Amino acid sequence: MITVVTSTIGRLSLLKLAQSLSTQNIKVFHLILWDNKRVDNGINPYDKRLDELKNYNYNIFHYDIKHPIFLHSSERIDNHMRIIGISMATTKFITLIDDDCWIENNWFKNAIYNCEKNKLDYCFCRRYLWDNNNNKLGIDNYESIGIVNKFGYNLMETNSIIFNNNIKDSIIMVTLKYNFYGHDRYLAKYLIENFKGYAIIEPYLNQITPDFLLEFHNKNIINM
Repeated sequence: MITVVTSTIGRLSLLKLAQSLSTQNIKVFHLILWDNKRVDNGINPYDKRLDELKNYNYNIFHYDIKHPIFLHSSERIDNHMRIIGISMATTKFITLIDDDCWIENNWFKNAIYNCEKNKLDYCFCRRYLWDNNNNKLGIDNYESIGIVNKFGYNLMETNSIIFNNNIKDSIIMVTLKYNFYGHDRYLAKYLIENFKGYAIIEPYLNQITPDFLLEFHNKNIINM
């Protein structure tokens, strides 16, 4: 079993994520935390298209999250929502996947198999990058490699990290401490230095890149 925590502003791509979770061959508890700020023409909690994807192995739980008054303007509401979701999770394995992502078949089974076989605290994978017009750009060669990249720091794609429940308090601690843009660099460094993990080189994650990052990502991908 695995818990998936998703913070969302109601992007339509959430449906693609839910579809990919519904076909995994293990039991998935999907905690969808809804920001009270939403995109125009998006989807809302309890959208019937989400309900139609539920099955024996896939269940969805919706939570409306209001913006807390104690957050500083530089702090991220999505990290606040992730912390809430991690705190709620009781399954052995947990992952955080945003609403602009979806996963390949068997990702959860392969990741959990590797974690249990090798007694790992976490594992992660590479990712495919897509544009908003449903075009696959290539394989990320910068943000999801898990080693020091050409910019001089470690980075794992947070959406691909699957971690054991026994380190969730550490994940929460790092997220609280570095609750600003770029927190994933600190999380990657902390995981590498303090826990046992494994990088799966195959890209099992898909993510839509925003338009303002297209030029950058096009310079840092392995073309298909």
